[in-house]
Amino acid sequence: MKVATTITTMVLTLALAGCGDASPGHDDEAGHAKKEAGHERSESGTEHGDHNEEAGSKVSLTSEQSALLNLKTDKVPGGRADQTIQVPASAHFNADRIAHVGPLLPGRVEKVVADLGARVKRDDVLAVLSSPQLGEVKARYLRKQAEFEAAAADLRRQSRLAKQNIVSQADLLDTRALYRGARAERNAAKAALRAMGLTEDQIAALDQNDDLSRYVLTSPLAGVVEERDLAPGQILSTEQTPIMVVDASSLWVFGQVYEKNADLVAVGQPARFDTVDAAVDGKIDWVASRLDGETRTLKVRALINNPDRTMKAGQYGDLTITRQVPDPVPLVPVDAVQTINGQTHVFVPGDTDGEYRAQEVETGEEANGLIEIKSGLRIGASVVTSGAFDLKSALTASGRSAAHGH
Repeated sequence: MKVATTITTMVLTLALAGCGDASPGHDDEAGHAKKEAGHERSESGTEHGDHNEEAGSKVSLTSEQSALLNLKTDKVPGGRADQTIQVPASAHFNADRIAHVGPLLPGRVEKVVADLGARVKRDDVLAVLSSPQLGEVKARYLRKQAEFEAAAADLRRQSRLAKQNIVSQADLLDTRALYRGARAERNAAKAALRAMGLTEDQIAALDQNDDLSRYVLTSPLAGVVEERDLAPGQILSTEQTPIMVVDASSLWVFGQVYEKNADLVAVGQPARFDTVDAAVDGKIDWVASRLDGETRTLKVRALINNPDRTMKAGQYGDLTITRQVPDPVPLVPVDAVQTINGQTHVFVPGDTDGEYRAQEVETGEEANGLIEIKSGLRIGASVVTSGAFDLKSALTASGRSAAHGH
């Protein structure tokens, strides 16, 4: 408690030096002009009555002060408070974008190419193994390829001779049968190599590679190496998958919806996953068909976009699910709304970094930890959703300091 009080006092003290234009020395005419200008901007506001406050309602913080207050700013979603729910949730890797990579034949690790954290593309080499069994399969394919080429050449020769009536049609048919048999055996040997993970290019280059036991593990997708459980000299079996590649540009977020709100959730609804540090948008893509017998909750899953990889698998947060309504209004967390001089306000970013402005709003219905904004804020605007009380405290302290200066 003592540490928290000290920190808050420090922040408020520092904030006083840069809060708005509430310091002494401004004459009444200038103050009146600023109020008039603010009123004009208010009248030309946005669809939901977005407007600016006078200069004395601003708080200016340094980056260090902002970090100390742990401020969080989010875009304002639209909806209705009684049609929006917020449930605890956790992020997980998207199972459709995970690849567990391991050998399809026993082998010995010769070299590890991609280490933990490496970004790889599809078909990039992850590790190089030595597999005598693979060498045998490659050798068999090369033999069958050679037999096929010989049978094809023989068929071409016999076909020319048949046109000149030098060989009989029976001999030509025998030669064609041998060709088809050789082709089938070559294709079977090639299919075996494909089943072991070799690409067409790798198979085509076999006759140029004397090391037939060389076994290359490649990535089946583009992503980041999240697991690497192998080292040179290690013997791997076909049951092992020591490398995991993950594409984390999208994540699955699982939440538990209480039974009373189960009818509010459906596939396709907008959803937002909020953690202490970030928020990402997505959609509900799965809703369980039954309630959990013990918790009486309904399990849901949201597919969220994570292109810059700011959200991490394993993080906990809140999943906000919004039922689409025909007349949405701005929605903010209850804690984002603060009462200042008897009027309700939210804090929005100012014109410069570290500047926050108290903006008067008219509130509506409140439910599920959210409150509707009837006027003063528009959907899509940025608003402080965490740390608003601290900004109010800094603003109030600044006002007292300015009054005392007069």
